[in-house]
Amino acid sequence: MTEILLLRLVHILSATFWLGAGLLSSLFLMPTLAAAGPSGGAVLQGLRTRGLMTWMPIAAILTLVTGSRLWWVMAAGQPAVYLASPMGRTLAWSGAAALLGFALAMLVGRPSQVQAAQIGARLGEVGAMLSASERDSLTRRVAILRRRGGQASFAAVVLLTLSAAGMAVARYL
Repeated sequence: MTEILLLRLVHILSATFWLGAGLLSSLFLMPTLAAAGPSGGAVLQGLRTRGLMTWMPIAAILTLVTGSRLWWVMAAGQPAVYLASPMGRTLAWSGAAALLGFALAMLVGRPSQVQAAQIGARLGEVGAMLSASERDSLTRRVAILRRRGGQASFAAVVLLTLSAAGMAVARYL
């Protein structure tokens, strides 16, 4: 019983942080920073310095690991039998949605945002020395990367929200 209580505590707290930070970032913070232009980079750097880009993946991994263990404990070592139940199926699909959201954020969203920030920093440093066509090309590239990162982050947050909704109701199915 102690294991389940600790797993649930870590799972729920880390999932709450992961989803909450994702919602805040995707729906409010990133669009605001993009609209702020170059000055938004300082805010983003401040968030990095305070560890947001480190804590979100840690929370995600804790959520996925504890959720997997909880599912296995609930399945009592018989995953096929548990998958036959509405609760087991719902929890499995919810976990799959969270895993897909994590993969999307880490493999598409984060690299796109990092690359956009790097190009943006380069533009800030040497932009005046570049030709107008080079500046325009890099500016377009930044916009494409930010859009891709934003779309991936939004899709990940939708998947995480669906995951949380499934887990919230699974017991009652």
